[in-house]
Amino acid sequence: MSTFNGVAYVVENAASAEIYGLEYEGMLMTPYGILLGLNGALTHAEYSEFNRAACTAEDTRPPPCDLTGRRLRLVPDVKATFTAGWEGAPFNWPFLTRIGVTASYTSEVALATDLDPIDVRVAGTTYGVQLGIKSHDDTWHVTLFGDNVTGRQSLAAAQDSPGFRGTHFGGAYLDATYEIELGYRF
Repeated sequence: MSTFNGVAYVVENAASAEIYGLEYEGMLMTPYGILLGLNGALTHAEYSEFNRAACTAEDTRPPPCDLTGRRLRLVPDVKATFTAGWEGAPFNWPFLTRIGVTASYTSEVALATDLDPIDVRVAGTTYGVQLGIKSHDDTWHVTLFGDNVTGRQSLAAAQDSPGFRGTHFGGAYLDATYEIELGYRF
């Protein structure tokens, strides 16, 4: 791990870690144009031994700190994505219609190298949508994509600043975003 100690970046490796889990993926496609999908992971990931870790900026003890038995950073316990979609030609329209929704859940995850409890992405679900039309012969399409359509606010990254006790920095994921895709095959 690379950690900024207020003066320079220090690289220190954990002596050992224990990681195990379960990944899953399933998809159902029906003859009626309906698609359902579920995938994700259940993960146990902790430091078996890491007694030379960086300390949080608020920690008054002299470094190093001991993170033995704590979760690895950036590894959620649970991550799951559910997808549902439909493609068809309602009312015998001369084009196909596509509708889709995605829900992605991630449990709480530590973002900072020193596992500072302030620098945590809280558990939550983000939703995406897809609406579009396309020709029966797939020569053209118009699709609207929406990501984080409910505007869920969450941290993308965060760390504390060892040089300034109580100071943290980072960035957030974007609010709802939309894009449109136009395609034509010659």
